[in-house]
Amino acid sequence: MIEIEFEPSSVSTCECCGKDTVHLTRFVKSDGNAYAVYHLMYTPVHEPDYMSGLISLGKWGESATQADRLAFPFRLWKTKDSYGVGESTASRRRRCKSSALTFSIRSTCMGNNV
Repeated sequence: MIEIEFEPSSVSTCECCGKDTVHLTRFVKSDGNAYAVYHLMYTPVHEPDYMSGLISLGKWGESATQADRLAFPFRLWKTKDSYGVGESTASRRRRCKSSALTFSIRSTCMGNNV
């Protein structure tokens, strides 16, 4: 069974506009074992309206190494009738960039060059 642990959100100040940026971290377990983690961040007043995130999948036990995990960026957005998930690439990043997401991901558990 898949379980998602919902950690409390945190808020920082956007480096380009000074508004609040929300950070979410979620841990995923499969049959009671750590399986994945994902991080999301968004600034509600920014356009376009989407969240940027990073997912890491793989082994998380004490003997697991960085080579046992895979990480990739994504975007999450809402339209009038549905939700969308898509890839996030360097050429499509918005102009307002924050190092906070990269820092939190690398310092928390990824260890991969994302």
